[in-house]
Amino acid sequence: MLQDVQFAVRRLSKSPGFSIVTIATLALAIGANTSTFSALNQFLLRPLPVERPKELASLNTGGGNGQSYPNYVDFRDRNRSLAGLIAYRVQPVGINHDGKSSYIWGYEATGNYFDVLGVRAALGRTFLPEEDIKSSPRAVIVLSYTSWQTRFAGDPNIIGRIVKLNGLDYTIIGVAPRGFYGTEVLLAPEFWVPMAMEPQIEPGHNWLDDRATWNIWVLGRIKTGVTIQHAEADLNSIAVELARIDKFNIGMKIHLSPPGLVGATFRGPVIGFASVLMGLAGMVLLIACVNIAGILLARASDRRKEISIRQALGAPRWKLVRQLLTESMVLAAAGSSAGVLIASWLLGLLQSVQLPLDIPAAKSLPIDATVTIFTIGLTFLTVLLFGLAPAIHAARVDLVAGLKNQLSERFRRIQFRDLLVGAQVALSMVLLVGTVLVVRSLQRAVTIDIGFNPHHAAAVMFDVALNGYDKERGKDFERKLKDQLATIPGIDSVALGNTIPLSIAQSNTVTFAEGKPAPPPSQAPRAYYYAVSTGFFRTMQTRMMEGRDFDARDTENSPRVGIINQALARRLFPNEDAIGKRFGQGPNGPWTQIVGIVQDGKYQSLNDDNQPAFFWPRSQRYDPTIAIVARSSMPAGDLVRRLEQAVYSVDAGIPFFQAGSLEEHLNLPLLPARIAASMLGGFGVLAVVLAATGVYGMLAYAVSKRTREIGIRVAIGASRSDVLHLILRRALIIIAAASGLGTLFALGAGRYFGPVLYGVSPRDPATYALAMFLMAAIGTLACLVPVRRALSIEASEALREE
Repeated sequence: MLQDVQFAVRRLSKSPGFSIVTIATLALAIGANTSTFSALNQFLLRPLPVERPKELASLNTGGGNGQSYPNYVDFRDRNRSLAGLIAYRVQPVGINHDGKSSYIWGYEATGNYFDVLGVRAALGRTFLPEEDIKSSPRAVIVLSYTSWQTRFAGDPNIIGRIVKLNGLDYTIIGVAPRGFYGTEVLLAPEFWVPMAMEPQIEPGHNWLDDRATWNIWVLGRIKTGVTIQHAEADLNSIAVELARIDKFNIGMKIHLSPPGLVGATFRGPVIGFASVLMGLAGMVLLIACVNIAGILLARASDRRKEISIRQALGAPRWKLVRQLLTESMVLAAAGSSAGVLIASWLLGLLQSVQLPLDIPAAKSLPIDATVTIFTIGLTFLTVLLFGLAPAIHAARVDLVAGLKNQLSERFRRIQFRDLLVGAQVALSMVLLVGTVLVVRSLQRAVTIDIGFNPHHAAAVMFDVALNGYDKERGKDFERKLKDQLATIPGIDSVALGNTIPLSIAQSNTVTFAEGKPAPPPSQAPRAYYYAVSTGFFRTMQTRMMEGRDFDARDTENSPRVGIINQALARRLFPNEDAIGKRFGQGPNGPWTQIVGIVQDGKYQSLNDDNQPAFFWPRSQRYDPTIAIVARSSMPAGDLVRRLEQAVYSVDAGIPFFQAGSLEEHLNLPLLPARIAASMLGGFGVLAVVLAATGVYGMLAYAVSKRTREIGIRVAIGASRSDVLHLILRRALIIIAAASGLGTLFALGAGRYFGPVLYGVSPRDPATYALAMFLMAAIGTLACLVPVRRALSIEASEALREE
C-alpha cells in the first residue's frame, strides 16, 4: 500500500492541472456537506450538555409544547413515571448595569431546573427549592458563563453582587458552566431566575394561577426502566383528570419528544429543512463525484497502454484496481482536507452573520468529533462513488489493442462517460429549478398582500414594564408619549399597538362565539390578538371592510369592543353578519362586541393562510409593551430618530426591542426564504458549473481523440456546418434528454420547497421554462471552446497525426 501511495503521488504530480481541478471540486463538495452536517449536528444530533440527556423528553400537547403552570404542578406531583419534571419560559427583562439601561433575555425556570438536568454551577450555586415558592419567592439569579465573561468581565467575586432587573435588585448566586445555554438549542439567553418571580419579571402578566394561559415549556426525566409509551400513558391518565378540573384541559393529550426545539413545535420544520439541505448538499457531492468519474474514465483511456504493459508483465487485475483506487483515495484525502478548511471558513462566516432576531441565537457551529467522523466517512464514500467504476473499467482493457495504443470507440456511439455527463445535467437541473423558484419567491414576497403597507412607515418597540412601570405609571407614560408624538412635524399618521404583525412577539388565544355551542377549548379557533390605539389601521393602511374604527367612545368604562378580521368572522359566524355580535376568550365570556371587520393579513409568517385575528382598543386593555407605528414621506432613518426622541423625552432610560422601517421589519419573516435562497443559490451555481465542466470535458476529449477523423472528413469535402453538426449533435441530445429527466425529478421534489415559497407554486411553469432555458444556454456555452477547436482543425495537419 505504501508503494501504491508513493506511485499515486508521483502520477498525480505529473498531472498538476487534473489534480488541482479534481481536489478543488472535491473540496467544494465536501466542504458544503461538512458545514451543512455541522449545523445539523448542532441543532438535531448533539445531545444537551446535561447528565444522561437520553432520559429527557419534552411534554407536548396538540397545540405544541405550551402548558399552564397549574397543570405543570399537577403533572409534577401526580406522575409515577418521571424522575423529575421542570418548566421554563424565555423572557426579556430590562437591566441597569454600569449606569446603562438595556434589555436581555433569560429563563424563568422552576426551582428544580438545574437539579433535574444534573447541571452544576461553574461558580457559586444554583437554585434552592425554597427560592421558588409563589408566596415568598427570592430575587436570585444565575448567570450564563458567556454573560459572566462579557457583561461582568469574568469577575471572580461576582457571587453576592446585586444586579437590577426591571428596576428590582437580584442577588447573583451562581454562574452556569461553559457551553450550557439552557434547554433550547437555538437560543442563548443570559440568565435564569426562579419562575415564582414571574410577577416581577413580567409585570401585569400574572399567570401562575391561570390554567387558561399555556405559555411555559415542560421537560421531564424518564425513570430508568420506564418506556416512552408507559410514560405517555401515565401522563395522559393525569390529563383526563385535569379535564374534569378545568374546561380548558378538555381534549388535552400528551406525547413525548426529544427536547431542545420547543418540544415538537419546531422539531418537524427544522428536521424537514435540515433534510432538504443535506439532500441538496449530497446532490452536489454526487454531481462532483460523477464529474470526476468521467475525468478518470478519460484518463484511464489515455493510460490503456500502461495498464496493458502491466498486465502483460503479470500484474493481476485486482492489483491494478487497487492502484487506481489508491490514486482516487489520495485525491479524496487531499480534497477532504481542503474541504474541512472551506467548511471552517463557511461556519465562521455563518456565525458572524447578524440575524434579525431580538432573542440571542445560539450560533456556535464547531467541527467536533462527530463532524470529523462524518467527513472521514464521506471521503471513503467519494472514493467508491467516483473511483471504483473507472478503476474496474480501466482494468478491463483489450490487451492486444491496448499494447498497440489503439482506440476501439466509434465517434457516434454513446459512451459511459456521456451517461455520466447526462446524470450531472439532470441533477443540476433539480438544483437550478429550486434556485429559480426561491429567487422568484423572494421577488414576489414584497408584492403579496400582507394586510398592511410596509412602505414609507417605521416602528419602534419597547416595554415600559422592563423599566419598573406599574399599570398606573404605564398609563401616564402612554398619555405623555401621545402628546409628544402629536408635536412631531412631517408625520402623516401615528398610532400605538402592543406589537405589530409579523414580529417575533405574537400571541394567540382560543375564541368562542356568544350564543353558539362551545366546542372543547382544544378544538376552538385560535386567533392572534393585538391591543391598538385609534388610527392604527389608518397608519398601517389595513383596509376596514365593515363597521367602524376605534374612537373616543371606546373608553375604559364603556362596554368592551373589538375589531376582528375576515377569517375570524368566517370561523365564528359563518354566513352571518358579525357586526354587533359578541365573542370571548372563554366559553363563558367576558364578551367583546364586534364593531368592525378588517382585511385578512399575515401575522406569524408570510405563509399564513387566512389566520384569525382580533384587535382590542388600548384604552380598554392596558399593555406595557408599546409599538409606535408612524407613516411619513421623510426618510425612514429620520422618522425612527424622531420617534426615539419622543420616547426619550418622556423617559431617557427606555431600551428598544426594535427600531426601523416596516420594510426592515420584514427581514425576520423573510429570513427562511433568504437562507434557502443563499443555500440553494450556492449549491445551484456549484452544480451548474460542474455540469458545464462535464459537458466541456466530454466534448474536448472527444475532439482531441477524433482529430484525425475530423481531418479526413474535411479532406473529403465535409463543410464547417457538417463538422459543427457532428460535434454538437451528441452533446445537445444529452443536454436536452438530461434536462427533461431533471425537470421530472424537480417536479417530484417541488413539494419540499413549499415552506419557503411565497406567491409562487412549486410547479410554476414559468420557473421550469426559465430553468430549462438557462441550462440549455449554459450547456451551449460549455460547447463553444471544443467546437471552435474542431472547426479550426486543418486536414493536412490532422492527417499527419498517428
